[in-house]
Amino acid sequence: MKKKLSFYLSFLVLGLTACLDEVRIPINQKTEQLVVEGLITNDASLYSIRLSATTQFGDITERVPVRGALVSVADNENRTIFFRANPEQAGLYQPIDRNFVGKAGNTYTLTIKLTDGRTYTSTPERMPLDVPIAGLSAEFQQKDASGRALELGYRVRLDLQDQKNVENYYRWTAWGVYTRRSTGVPIGFGGAICCSTCWVVKEDKGLNLFSDANLDGSLIKNRPVYFSPFYYYGKHYVEVTQYAISRSAYQFWQKFKSQLNRSGTIFDPLPAAVLGNVSNAANPADIALGYFEVASLSKKRLVIPGDTLASKIDYPRSFVREGDCLQYPFSVYADQPLPGW
Repeated sequence: MKKKLSFYLSFLVLGLTACLDEVRIPINQKTEQLVVEGLITNDASLYSIRLSATTQFGDITERVPVRGALVSVADNENRTIFFRANPEQAGLYQPIDRNFVGKAGNTYTLTIKLTDGRTYTSTPERMPLDVPIAGLSAEFQQKDASGRALELGYRVRLDLQDQKNVENYYRWTAWGVYTRRSTGVPIGFGGAICCSTCWVVKEDKGLNLFSDANLDGSLIKNRPVYFSPFYYYGKHYVEVTQYAISRSAYQFWQKFKSQLNRSGTIFDPLPAAVLGNVSNAANPADIALGYFEVASLSKKRLVIPGDTLASKIDYPRSFVREGDCLQYPFSVYADQPLPGW
C-alpha cells in the first residue's frame, strides 16, 4: 500500500511539473526617451527647441539634456531654418537666422538628428490664422457672491470675437507686475531707508485652454486669464498672450492637463506617457514625449490703476515684511517706472 501511494504521489508530481511551461514576462528595458519642447509663432521672438531624454524607464521627472543634435525646421515654401546649440544652456537650440518669423497658413516640420544616428521628425503643423484679443478688463475681488472672503487682487478677463465657420482652439498665458512694500534697510545717517518698495513679477503659464466647438463665431466674454494679487496700493501691469493652436496641439495639452489633475483615486484615468507629434523616422512606434507647437499669437496689455483702492479697502499691514523688499520672490527695485509701458 505504501509503495502504491508513493507511486501515485510521484506520478502526480511528475504530471504537475510536466504541465508547467516557462513563461517569459517581457520587461521594459528602455532607459531613455526623447523629450521635445518647441514653439514657433508669427511673433518676432527668439524661438527655441529644447531637447532632453528621460533617464530611467521613461520617467519624465528625471531628464538629461540632449547635446550635439542637428536641429532644423522646414516649411512648405522650401525654406529650412537651422538651429544651433546655446553654449550656456545644454539642450537648448536656437535659430541661426534671428530674423525668422512664422507665417500664418504655412506648415512647419521639425527634424532632429541625434549623435547616435537616430532621426526624428514631426508631423507637419499648420500655423492657424491669428485671432486678435478684443479687450481686457479687471475686477477687484474681496468676497464671492456668498460673502466669503477671497484672496485680495484683480481678476483679469478677456473678450474675444471667435471666427465663424472656422475650427478654433486657443491657449492663454499671462504675466504681470505689481508693487510690494517692506520696512526697508537703514542706510547712512539721518534715518534714511533703502529698499522698501519693489516691483514683483508674477507669471501664469497654466494650461488655460478653450475650443469653440459649441460657440462657433460667438463673442466670448469675460474669459478668466490671470489673477494679480494685491499687497499694496499702486498700478498693476498685465500682459496676456493668446495662442491660436491646431486641433492636435489642443488635444495634446488637454491630455497633459488631465494627467496633472489626477487626484490619486481609483476613479482617475490610468497614467500614460503624453506622446506628441515627433517620432523616429525609422521606427514610427518610437514617439517622443512633448510637442512641437506652431501657433499664431496675439498680445494685449492692461494697466490697472490700483491707486483708486485707497478709499475702498483697509490696507492689511501684515503684507509689509521686515527688511529688504527683495526678499519677495521674483522682485526688482521700484526706483523707476516699469520700462516699456
